[in-house]
Amino acid sequence: MASQITSEIKTALVTPNVFQNVLSGEDLNSGFYREMLDRMLSQPIQWYMTEPDYDWAFVFWDTFSSRLDRGLQEADFKFRSSVRTCRVTPSLLEDADTYRLLNFADAVRLSCAIDRNLDAIVTWEPHHFAQTESEKQSLQRSGYFPLKIESEDIETQISSFLDTGIFSPSSLLKYLYRCHSPPSNRRQYFAIHQIQIRGGDENDSTTAWTIVRDSQGNFLEATTCGTSPLDALQKSIDRCVDRSLRLPQREIYRIFCPDKLIYRADAPIDVVVSVRCGGLIFEASAINSSILRAASEAYLDTINSICNCPHINRG
Repeated sequence: MASQITSEIKTALVTPNVFQNVLSGEDLNSGFYREMLDRMLSQPIQWYMTEPDYDWAFVFWDTFSSRLDRGLQEADFKFRSSVRTCRVTPSLLEDADTYRLLNFADAVRLSCAIDRNLDAIVTWEPHHFAQTESEKQSLQRSGYFPLKIESEDIETQISSFLDTGIFSPSSLLKYLYRCHSPPSNRRQYFAIHQIQIRGGDENDSTTAWTIVRDSQGNFLEATTCGTSPLDALQKSIDRCVDRSLRLPQREIYRIFCPDKLIYRADAPIDVVVSVRCGGLIFEASAINSSILRAASEAYLDTINSICNCPHINRG
């Protein structure tokens, strides 16, 4: 398949337009870009930019970002602080001449990504990198494509193909979300062992009893009340987690079930939970025939992602 990416995405080069497009002054775009930057930074990815791109991207921000809301400015600053820059050397410029792209700046970016053996390039103009018909079709179908470049080892003179994924920011986030299997180096800090819900009358609160198992095999138990079953479950899970680790406050801001027909009462249900923590956004999903169990497992998996995120302080 043309859209198959063969390696896990741990490193990526980002282009200036990812940061510059929000400077149009459209208030409606502000929340979208803030969430996008937060979600990108929440991923276990090391971000890179070429030195000229870094200067080019943020000179506009330093001049015009004062008219944007503070939350977006903070998201941009966090992302900027996490980026490593790549020096453009004469050899990189020579290599860039061999890549027949639409413009030389993209060729330099590709040369840098190949030199650093980066897994992906993220840009709002991925079509600039698509050269073959299969790449263009993959981009139309999936929003991304693998760019295969032949490379030769100088010492051994053995040729191999480097596989660099070309993504837009939104297609990257969708791709990472669909990769349900966690990375092999991702530590599983917590897992749901048991949950029980006791509901009262229509005007009464709901009680949740939860047992969470930590990575040491300890069982953490909590009973809490909430205004709804999900509210009670979140509070009881948080109480269990807080007995083991000190994390910033977590806030669920979105819960949804992807569009799907449910044919039986006991059919498995896919629940997606998005959580804001430490100024970043984390998202996870879980499948279970019990929607409350699926929501609990998805929420706890966002906490595992928070624990694995290098940008979150935990005690």
